[in-house]
Amino acid sequence: MYKVRLANGAEYPVHWCGGSGGSLSIALPEGELPTLAQVFGDPEATKVIEFVSDTQTTIYDNYTRLVALIDERWQGMYITITLRQEG
Repeated sequence: MYKVRLANGAEYPVHWCGGSGGSLSIALPEGELPTLAQVFGDPEATKVIEFVSDTQTTIYDNYTRLVALIDERWQGMYITITLRQEG
């Protein structure tokens, strides 16, 4: 499985992570929404996000504004976090 590593050192398993048009979306298989909102809502934690796959690491800089946190697990899916790039 893939993972993301935040600037504060926290790591989370993810299904996928990708950026386009100044937005970064991350799909997590698990987590508590209040905790995820606190962590991903902290600009210091998300100023650098590393997406680590089997073969490479992609770095996303300055995605520091939390704009969406959607829980789709009830449909057998995942939690989607969307961050906006600033600066």
